[in-house]
Amino acid sequence: MIIPKTFFRVSNSCLIVEDSCGKARIQMPAGLGARLRPRHGLVIAEWNEQEQVGEVSGIGLVVGVNQADSEAELQYCPVNITLKPNPSGRRYWRNPFLGFAKEVVGRYMLEDLFHEQFEGMEDLSFQATRSTGVDRGGACTGGYVYVLKSDYGYKIGKTVNIKSRTRLFEVKLPFVTAIESYAWFDDYTQAESSLHRKFSAKRTEGEWFDLDSNDLKYISSLGDQIRIEGL
Repeated sequence: MIIPKTFFRVSNSCLIVEDSCGKARIQMPAGLGARLRPRHGLVIAEWNEQEQVGEVSGIGLVVGVNQADSEAELQYCPVNITLKPNPSGRRYWRNPFLGFAKEVVGRYMLEDLFHEQFEGMEDLSFQATRSTGVDRGGACTGGYVYVLKSDYGYKIGKTVNIKSRTRLFEVKLPFVTAIESYAWFDDYTQAESSLHRKFSAKRTEGEWFDLDSNDLKYISSLGDQIRIEGL
């Protein structure tokens, strides 16, 4: 397999998991898109201020970067490890993303970790970095675009299995959530990306947005809306 030589860290809120150990996407924080490339390694982790450690929930091999939509595609695997930075490195963990220095990569044994988790994946295909939107040539995937409500705002996401995704939220998110609305789209990736662009000025973090009632009404006018009672 290809072992990354360059590693970055982003927070859990950037991650959109597609399955338990497979394909995933991240919403790239501002500035990361100019640096992230296919074959780079990505560490998904939250900074624990009280314990002064990074709590890693997953790692990913970058297989594609779409700068136009500020998204990257990963070969993803969940893990549960803790990284303890030196006092001089703690401040970087408070940033939206960080790039690991070579000596830090060695100290954290990131190359060994990626080799262990992704061994045997020699047939991965890597995409060219896209700086503008691309024509899909009519090859679209249908699925659901949903709006998830919480006390911290609204998440706009996509899934092919809405029931599985809601169960995942119940397990993964440490706060109460509820589906505000969801709809079927013949091209759910394009639909989700267009909403992310439309509300980019209201983005608070990752896929979370500070939406108002007019925004929610607009979203509910799109696609083939489905009654929430059916969940």
